[in-house]
Amino acid sequence: MDGCGISCWHPQWIQKFAKTSWFIVVYSLLGTIQSAGTTYFNITLTTIEKRFKIPSQTTGIIISGNEISQILLSLILTYFGGQKNTPKWMSWGIALSALSCFILASPHFIYGAGEEALQYTQEYSSWNQNISSEIGLNSKNLKNKICQKSAIFGDECDEIFSYIPLFLIFLSQFVLGIGNTLYYSLGTTYIDDNTNQRNSPLMLSYASAMRIFGPAFGYGFSYIILKRFYIALTLTPLISRDDQRWMGAWWVGWLLIGVLMFIFSGVIGLFPKSLKKEKTVEKHEMDEEKCESEQKTEEIENGKLKDFPKAIWRLLTNKLLMLNCFAITFYTISFSGPMTFMGRIMEVQFNKTSAGGSAFTGPINMFGLAAGILLSGYIIKKYQPSPKYLFLWNFVIGLVTVFCILSYTQLGCDNSQSLTVDQSMVSCNANCVCEGISYTPLCDHSTSTTYFSPCHAGCKTFDEKLNAYNNCSCTEGPSSEIQVEHHVSSGACIGDCNFDFYAYTLISLLSGFFLITGFMSVILVGLRSVEPRDKALGQGFSLFITSLFALIPAPIIFGRIIDSTCLIWNHKCGRQGNCLLYDSIKFRYYIHTASAISLAIGACFQFMIWYYGRDIDLYGDSNNDKQKCVKVEDDPSEIEPLNTNY
Repeated sequence: MDGCGISCWHPQWIQKFAKTSWFIVVYSLLGTIQSAGTTYFNITLTTIEKRFKIPSQTTGIIISGNEISQILLSLILTYFGGQKNTPKWMSWGIALSALSCFILASPHFIYGAGEEALQYTQEYSSWNQNISSEIGLNSKNLKNKICQKSAIFGDECDEIFSYIPLFLIFLSQFVLGIGNTLYYSLGTTYIDDNTNQRNSPLMLSYASAMRIFGPAFGYGFSYIILKRFYIALTLTPLISRDDQRWMGAWWVGWLLIGVLMFIFSGVIGLFPKSLKKEKTVEKHEMDEEKCESEQKTEEIENGKLKDFPKAIWRLLTNKLLMLNCFAITFYTISFSGPMTFMGRIMEVQFNKTSAGGSAFTGPINMFGLAAGILLSGYIIKKYQPSPKYLFLWNFVIGLVTVFCILSYTQLGCDNSQSLTVDQSMVSCNANCVCEGISYTPLCDHSTSTTYFSPCHAGCKTFDEKLNAYNNCSCTEGPSSEIQVEHHVSSGACIGDCNFDFYAYTLISLLSGFFLITGFMSVILVGLRSVEPRDKALGQGFSLFITSLFALIPAPIIFGRIIDSTCLIWNHKCGRQGNCLLYDSIKFRYYIHTASAISLAIGACFQFMIWYYGRDIDLYGDSNNDKQKCVKVEDDPSEIEPLNTNY
C-alpha cells in the first residue's frame, strides 16, 4: 500500500493522515468550496445577465456546458478513474474546476464594467462634465427622459454586442463539469471502498452535511461581494446598493474561489490509492477486508476498454439502479431550475435584492438540510431500518413536499397595481412625445403606480437638488409640494410582503429538512444495487443520466418559463436583451407549479423503488455472513446469489 505523498516524496510525518477520517475532512472542505461556488454563481447570475444583456433562456443554454462535459466524459472518466489512483484523478479534476473560475472571471477583464454601469459613477459624470445628483445621468439622457413636444429618439447604440462573453461562460461551465465529475463520483466511491459498509452511511452523511454548509457560505459571500463592492472597484457609484440598477463586483468572487480550489487540488492529491479502514478487531470484519482487497485487485485487472460496453449493459439492465436514476432526475429538475434562478425569485416574487433575499433564506435552508442529512445518517447507522421503511418514507415525504412547493404560488408581492398605467398615453400626457424612450420606471407613491418613464408620467422638469421630478401631470396632487416630499421618485414601486417572504423561508426550511432525510438511502441504492466492480461507474452513470435529462434541460425549461412572464424587454442596438419587468403573479404560479409537477413524477419512481427494492441488502449483511470470498471459478451451484441485480 502506497502512503501519503506525491511522486517520490512520501515523508514519514505525513503518513499519519492516511486515514478515512482525514480524507473526509479534506473532501468535505473541498466540497464546501465547490458548493459555495455553485451558489455564488446562481446568485451572481442576475448581475451577469444585466451586464451582458442576456435573456434567461439564453443563460440556461450557456450554463449547460457543465452538464454537456459530464455527459460526454462522465462514463469513461469514472470507469478508468475508479480503477486507477482515485485521489490523483480527483486532484486533476479540482485543478480544472479552479481553471473554470478564472475563465468565468475573464469577460470582466476583457470588456470591463460596461457603459451602463459606468454612467452611474461620479467619475463618469466628471469626465463628461455633466454631473447629475440623481443617478449619474448626463444632461442629454435626462432631457430624453422627460416630457417634450418634439420627437425623441431612442438610446444611442454605445456598445457593440459580442458573443465572446457567452462563449467564455459556456467554456468555464464545460471545464467545471469535468472537475465535478471526478470529484463527486470518485469521492463517494473512495469513501465507501475505504469504510466498513455498516459505517458507510454515517461517513457519507458527514461529508454530505459539510458540503451542504457550502451554499450557506456562498450566500453570505455573494451578499458581501455584490452589496459592498460596485462592479467597477476603483470608481464611486452614485446609486444606492438597493437600487435595481446596482451591479456588484461579481468577478471578484471567482478569483478567490479559484485560488482556494487550486490549493485544495494539491492537498487531496497527496492521499494514497487506498486507505486503512477504521475497523474493529472482529475476525469476520478482517475476513471481509481481505475479501474486498482481492475484489479490488480483480477490478483493476478487468478495467480494460473492451470490458466497458459489458459494464454499461450491466447498469442498463439493472432495474433498481435505473429507477433510482429516474427518481433523481425528476427531483433534480424540480430543484435545480428554481435554484439556478433563486436570485430572480427573490427579486420578482418578494421584491428583495438577489443577494439580500438569498443571504437570509439560503443559510437557514442549508442548516436545515445539514441537520436532516446528519440525522438520517445517524439513524441508518444506529438502527439500520429495513429498506422497505426507508423507501416508503422517501415516497411519503416526496408527496408532502409537492404540496409545500404548491403553497409557494400563494406567497409573494402583487405588482398588478403598479402596472396600471405602464406605457399608456392618456389625457395627462397627451402633449408628450414618449416614443423611443427606454424603460426608466417612476413611482407615484400616493397611488402605488409605476410609470414606464418620467415622460409617461408627464414630468416636465427635474430638480437636481431635491433629487425628484417636478410638474408631473399624471400624478395625483395639485401642487409641487408632493414631489418635494418624494411622493414621486425614480424606480418601480415596491410593495411590502415581508410576511410572505418569511412564510416562504419557513416552509422551505421544513420541507427541505424532511426531504433530505431520504438522501442517504438514495445514495445507498446507487452503491448497493450494483456489483462491487461497478460502483464507481454506477456513480458516473447516475451523473450521466441526471446531466442529460435534468441538469441540461432544467435551466433551459425554467429560463423559458421565466421569460414567458416578462412584460418589458431591454432592447439595445436592435437586439433583445434581458427582461426589465416581470408579471410577478404569473412568475410564481408558472415556476412553482412546474417544480411541483416534476417532483410528483419523481415521487412516483420512489414508490416503484419501494415496490421492487424492499429486500435489497443496504448494510452488507450478506457479505458479513460469509467467511470467504466468492471466486469466479467456483461451482455456480455452490455460490449464494448476491442481491445486487434488480
